Amino acid sequence: MSQCIYVRHHVYLWLILFVFSLPLSAQRIISMSPALTDMIVDLGQQDKLVGVTTYCDPDLDVPHFGDGFQVSLEMVHQQQPTDIVVQNAPLAERIRAHNKHPHVHQFILRSYDDMCRAYQRLGALLHKDALVQSQLLDIEEELRHWRHQLKGFPYSLVLVVQTSPLMIASSRSFAGEVLSNLGLNILQTSDKPYQTVSREWLLGRQKPIIMIYQTAIGRRLQTQHHQAEGTYFERPNLRFMEDIRRLILELKRFTPAPNANPVP
Repeated sequence: MSQCIYVRHHVYLWLILFVFSLPLSAQRIISMSPALTDMIVDLGQQDKLVGVTTYCDPDLDVPHFGDGFQVSLEMVHQQQPTDIVVQNAPLAERIRAHNKHPHVHQFILRSYDDMCRAYQRLGALLHKDALVQSQLLDIEEELRHWRHQLKGFPYSLVLVVQTSPLMIASSRSFAGEVLSNLGLNILQTSDKPYQTVSREWLLGRQKPIIMIYQTAIGRRLQTQHHQAEGTYFERPNLRFMEDIRRLILELKRFTPAPNANPVP
């Protein structure tokens, strides 16, 4: 009898060890947002992706479909995802209604705080909470460093989004918010994230400003003002720090020496 109990306990122990040694059920994630796709890749979880938008990294070896606003719901269903991450709210509702999918996660990415919250949510979803926390702390530390370095920067900045029509970003945009938090003055006409302005308004600024362009549009405006090389960014994920570092190196070219007179 005792021998039977001994054997039974060993069998139970073996079963428990076997169950806990099994891998967790594989996550199959569809990302309908290039920014969220970048975040997942940055967390080293690209192997969990089974579908991304046509605007995502073409080197990802997964099906590319949809543009983040419209998508073939049949394609979504065929991938048999366990989770779907999206930015666009109407698209999230369409997917939920069509697939009756319980794990559709919608993210808002309009600001730096939104980006941090999105990373934390993805970290929880992907079981990478500690990694996310460490990365965000590193970013905050680096931003504090640059804020100190740029203290008293004498120029205003204009973030040029496009040139025809002429559109600039305000401090309410993702890029503008980050730069404002560094103590930099973003020239703007309203509180809207993006605003169309006239060339006369821009060219008529009396005090020196620095024009910052997206790399993609180049420098197409002839102004009397300083121009930073194509360093404007609008990617709400941690890759923006690469652009921040490049931009600050550009801006430091315009920083006066400690005893120099400030720019009028």
